[in-house]
Amino acid sequence: MNISYLYDLSLIILRMFIDIVATEYRPGFIRLPGNDFVLSISLPVITLAKLIPPRALMAWDRRLLAFSQHLTLLISGFHGLYPVLDSNATYSTTAQRLAVSLSFKVGLSERYKPGVEQVREVIRKHGLIMNDAEDEFKMQELLAAQQTKLEWGSDQEDNPVTDSGPVVKEEVDPDRFDRFSLSSSLESLMDQSFLKLVQIRRKFGLGWAGAELLHAESEKVQMTEANVLALKLTVSTLVRTKSITTHNVLGHQPC
Repeated sequence: MNISYLYDLSLIILRMFIDIVATEYRPGFIRLPGNDFVLSISLPVITLAKLIPPRALMAWDRRLLAFSQHLTLLISGFHGLYPVLDSNATYSTTAQRLAVSLSFKVGLSERYKPGVEQVREVIRKHGLIMNDAEDEFKMQELLAAQQTKLEWGSDQEDNPVTDSGPVVKEEVDPDRFDRFSLSSSLESLMDQSFLKLVQIRRKFGLGWAGAELLHAESEKVQMTEANVLALKLTVSTLVRTKSITTHNVLGHQPC
């Protein structure tokens, strides 16, 4: 990889980072051995409480209410190339030649981005990934513990547990990247729908909500997004025309 390309790459990523920071997210760049790299985007999980009821966050994973945690998205698979998408959000010719395939990993990190070694482990094809069944089991344990605490809190105060000895505080690795109960679902959603939604947004000039709605409707009726949108616009025009005609007829009726 020559110096000129690295310079151009740095400028492009810097401009992208400035745009990301403006949206209150924090970007990160993790260089891997060779020419490859991983991009990260994160925000403190406590900010989620502004959008989602704290009780729901607690039900999903208690760490989603921790001040020290960041909800972090890792994007890998660039093969040293950036950008990898054309203006229509499809892989560029160069990206296709390099067999670029973006991959998304969602987890929790102490810092705004995990350490290099932790990232390398996460994106390995056969890396250590927590099994979905284990996620579900731990979530059930958490919900059961919370319910027990609510139901028997007063009894526990009347019958305090005898101290069995000093509590050893677990040392926290600030570079770690942990999966949580929603990691698999969010990663599946990103892998299956993210690029498609970006394509729809760019093609039809829609926002995220509009793109999601159009994509879902297209999947439901098994039609292309363009045909679904054209049908919606036709129906909307007919309804509006009928409404105007009815209004004019009623408005000119003799007294």
